[in-house]
Amino acid sequence: RLFEQANKEPELRAKQDRDTMKRNRERFEKLARENLEMAIKEVEKRNNPFGAGTTLRKRTKLELPAPQVSDVELDEIARLGRRHGALPEGATSDLVGDYSAKAPSLSA
Repeated sequence: RLFEQANKEPELRAKQDRDTMKRNRERFEKLARENLEMAIKEVEKRNNPFGAGTTLRKRTKLELPAPQVSDVELDEIARLGRRHGALPEGATSDLVGDYSAKAPSLSA
């Protein structure tokens, strides 16, 4: 008899869970029909990873350290590499490119 009850328990628990989910879904649908604003607040409350009544923290501006090598120095390194043959032809030279023409500034 105990064995039979143990076998039925998971089935009963699953049925109870399905019934509870159905009741919750019906309650929410009724709330959404009657008071959409309150339904939206309830969804936000459920989805808030920091708990009820808290808001997400605003992101602060990303502050990067100043570059250690300037653009002029990078250009000089590239020219020296080309002049002394340190940079192979092909993909690497394509990546380094020609810096003789001034590229538009991104900060403008």
